[in-house]
Amino acid sequence: MLFLTPYIIRRLGLLISVIDIGSNSIRLLVAKIKDGDIKTVYSDRFVAKLGQSNSANLLDEKKILNSLQGIEKYKEKSLKLGAKKIYAFATSAVREASNGDIFIAEVNKMGIECSIISGEKEAELSFKGAAIGLNIEKFIMLDLGGGSLELCYKNKEGIKGNSYKIGAVRYTNQFIKSDPPQQRELKLLKAKLKQDLDYIKTKTDIEVRNLPLVAVGGTAFSLAAIFKGVQHQAHQEEKIVNIKMPISWLKELTTKLENVNILERQKILGAHKDRAEIIVAGANILLTITQGLGYNVLLVTNGDLRQGFIKENCRGVEQSGSSSGS
Repeated sequence: MLFLTPYIIRRLGLLISVIDIGSNSIRLLVAKIKDGDIKTVYSDRFVAKLGQSNSANLLDEKKILNSLQGIEKYKEKSLKLGAKKIYAFATSAVREASNGDIFIAEVNKMGIECSIISGEKEAELSFKGAAIGLNIEKFIMLDLGGGSLELCYKNKEGIKGNSYKIGAVRYTNQFIKSDPPQQRELKLLKAKLKQDLDYIKTKTDIEVRNLPLVAVGGTAFSLAAIFKGVQHQAHQEEKIVNIKMPISWLKELTTKLENVNILERQKILGAHKDRAEIIVAGANILLTITQGLGYNVLLVTNGDLRQGFIKENCRGVEQSGSSSGS
């Protein structure tokens, strides 16, 4: 069997598969790597809600089983498409769970090369993924996931990234108990976000705050689809590319989402209706951080952690090629 070094993968234009095991969703990307170009062949996601762990900080057994079954299907799909290498990585939910290593071991038993990545590595890879297809060299990247938020940018020392325990699933579990959310719940959520913002400002270099703010991740992608008016359409990843989303619009939408029940939120979200449970917390996080850092516009793109993983693990992949949505 051919030993698949990153060089061979690039030169032969082979397919590789990457599975991102997140706190809310598990996402698949099958891509062709050819001479510095990343071309999406197939992209998919399903909601696993691994971030909804119990009080003992254990991954729920039913959610583990559902996740493993979904990952097995993604393996079969990847092989059917002709992928010669399958990678997987896990982020916040598995990283923090006391039984996370057991979960990773089960994935590895499938013949998938799987590992847990740190919050700092997650920020760096998201930054590299966001850069693909952007026509700007310097920017701040914001990646909001189910269990964590990453901010990353380049300074004189190189790429600097920080990961924070702020997430759409995490804060929904912590603050949102009613449907629609009660005012006292929203007040507590926003008070916590104010504290988070104050801390983030201490960790973010002042000199980079005038750079464009670029958002990636499922929450940002879903909101951009609504802004673009394509939330009910298929193949949205082709349409959500460098979308300039006004914060004034995001503020109005967030207020609307806060005041309707989950069924109405599902209608608003369209194809992203499986995010209806966590979108209130997610929209509030994006709004608070973006406004608090002094931005009036949020640039949403579809490059993400998976593309960043490919870029790092197949050296020589440059800022070119197409990417896929969340």
